[in-house]
Order: sequence, then structure tokens, then C-alpha cells
Amino acid sequence: MKFTVVALESVDATLATLYYEAADPQTITDAANWMERELKTDPLTKVSPIDNLYYLRRDSLVALCEISVPDRIVKIVEIHRIDE
Repeated sequence: MKFTVVALESVDATLATLYYEAADPQTITDAANWMERELKTDPLTKVSPIDNLYYLRRDSLVALCEISVPDRIVKIVEIHRIDE
């Protein structure tokens, strides 16, 4: 099932900051693009629940999402860089 993926403005701002602060900005771009692609198709099979949200991790990024199945919308509400 196809979903529309949207992000809060604060998520876009955080991604921009992470991009400019990264030693290798392409890794941020690649991870964010991968997350968006994955969340567009059957997102509930690719995320893990946490409290009342879901999360998806790729490399050093983790996105927290709300998923509305009836509306077929994934809303990214937070994104964070995690150091491994």
C-alpha cells in the first residue's frame, strides 16, 4: 500500500543543520532519502513502535513518525542523529 510521506518544518530544519554539520554530508542525504523511500510503501512493515509513535533508523539517523493508515499518511515528527 502506498503512503504519502510528509515532514514537519522542524524536521526539515534539523536535517539541514545535520547536513551542514556532518563530516560527510552525503551520508545524511542518503539516509534521509532511503527513509522517505521506505516509508512510502507499507511503512508498518518497516518501522518499530515506541510509545505512541514509530521509528525507523538508517545509519546514524533515526526518524520518529506518526502513521495514519486510513489516510495513508506518514508524518515524520522528529529526526535525530545518533552516534554509534
